[in-house]
Order: sequence, then C-alpha cells, then structure tokens
Amino acid sequence: MATESELCFGAILGPSIAEQRVAATSDTPVRFDVPADGCEHVLLTRGTFQFSKTGVQDALRRWHEPLEDLDPSCVSCELTPQEANVSYVVDGDARRPLLECPFQNAYVHLVPADVGDFEVAIHDAAFSAVDPYADNSGGLTVSLHRVPRTWTPLARDAAGLRLGSPIGDWVGGTWAGVEPLGDDLTALLVAAKLLHANPFDLITFTAPELLSQASESDEFLVEVSGLAALGGGFELDPGNTWDHQHKSWKELAIPAVDFEPCRRVAQIGDPFAHRYLYRVTGCEHGLMASLTRTDFIGRFRVDAWRTR
Repeated sequence: MATESELCFGAILGPSIAEQRVAATSDTPVRFDVPADGCEHVLLTRGTFQFSKTGVQDALRRWHEPLEDLDPSCVSCELTPQEANVSYVVDGDARRPLLECPFQNAYVHLVPADVGDFEVAIHDAAFSAVDPYADNSGGLTVSLHRVPRTWTPLARDAAGLRLGSPIGDWVGGTWAGVEPLGDDLTALLVAAKLLHANPFDLITFTAPELLSQASESDEFLVEVSGLAALGGGFELDPGNTWDHQHKSWKELAIPAVDFEPCRRVAQIGDPFAHRYLYRVTGCEHGLMASLTRTDFIGRFRVDAWRTR
C-alpha cells in the first residue's frame, strides 16, 4: 500500500503512484511510466547499499566507514553530476536533486513533464574491477509521486521567481571553485588524490569574475547554489557546513561566496536545496563574486538578476 513520505524539511509527499526496488548487484534498470494526467511528478529515492566491504552509497553520496580525518575519499562524490564515480542514473543522466535529506538518505528529483517514461539504474564505474557489481549488496527504494503545481518547491521557481522572490532580467552567471575534471580514468584518479590530500596545497582560484557592469544605485538578486566536499565526513554549501558523522549542520558565520565591494542587504535560503538568494546593492565598480574560503573540493554556481 502506498504511503505518504515525511521529508526532513517538514513537507509531506503524498502517496506514491509507483514504487520499485533498484538492486545494486547489477546495472539492470527499472522503468517508470509517467501518467499524462496534467500534473507534476517527482521521484523519491531512499536508502543505502554497500559498494565494497567498507563502502556505503545512497542515491547521491558515497563514503567509507568509519568517517575518519582523511576518509571518506568523498561524501558528495561528484564534482558535477555527470562526473560521479558511482551514481544512480535517471533517463541516462545523473540529475541534481530538487531537495535533499542527506542524513535520512532521501532525495527528491523533479521528473520532466514531457519525459513519458524513464529508467533508474545504479551505475558502478569501478575501473579496477572485472565485475564492479560483485562486491555490492542491497539497493535503493525508488518511488514516483504526483505533486500539484502549487507545491512550494515548484511554485517558488515559477516564471519570474527565484525562491519565491520576484526577479527581473538575468544579467549573468559564473562558477566559483575548483574547475570540473574530465570524465576519463586519469581525471577520476586525480580527483581521488585531491580528496585525500590537503586542499590548501592543491586548490587555486582566480578571483574575482565579473558578472555585469553596475552602478551605485543598482540592485541585484544573486543566487549561489551547490555543494562541495570538505573531507572527514563534512560537506560545504554556500551557507552551511554539513557533518555526516554527527548528522548535523551549522550555518556559516561568513557565507562561502561574497560580493565585495557590493553590500549584501538581505538574504533567504533553502539549505535542503543548497540554494541561497542575496539582495546586493552598492556595486559601483561592477558586480563581482569571490570565494571567502578555499578548503573544499567542488564549485558553486552564481547567477544574478536585476530586481523588479
């Protein structure tokens, strides 16, 4: 019997209209048919599986137990979704979730309205193994849910809105952080070495990057989003650190991306989507974005709109 799912941020996801188990012991996919009922649909993935004797994977993250100072090799193991060493795949593409409950190993993804049907599979790209699935066990529970267009995580990004705030014209965007690595074996091995080493010795960042020309009186709404690995079971998003060993998160005293010499006058955010929206003004020398720290592996997306 389909049941409601209570998510970590207090929302209730209605009963599932389809639910299947995805096994970790092979790359055999399961298929979902999306009803043409005029509604929006989301995919909920739950659970963990073993990918080695000491390795654990959920729908987005992998880690080794115990969470020691230089272990895991990564918690959020991809630098971008397509570069994940081990990932689950939706319709041939590893998609970033709409919302996350990382300590409950649950993730919500928006299903494109025109997709019709799609497959979900666990992809294990362990290049050193003859059969990368041989040491896996368990799997993930995947369910399809119908949601109304008024559901807050969707409605807040309707046309002309970001996180519920009205926006004007988009003026530009950039990435801040470590550049993504390629998808070949060498790049994956480099990524593993980076994530086991001291980030201060290996990360370089050229800042700042110009988003747009601005005057003293101009106001912008700037969204910073993304997630990066800190090592030792910690992750960093633009506004919080996430401690996977103690299953807790803490607001940063200084956000990870700053806009000096502009003034940050207001902010809202959704830590479970790793998205933060700032109202910025006083940009007489142009709107700039720069990192306030470099002790992480990964990158953040920065986009700016004029206010209206």
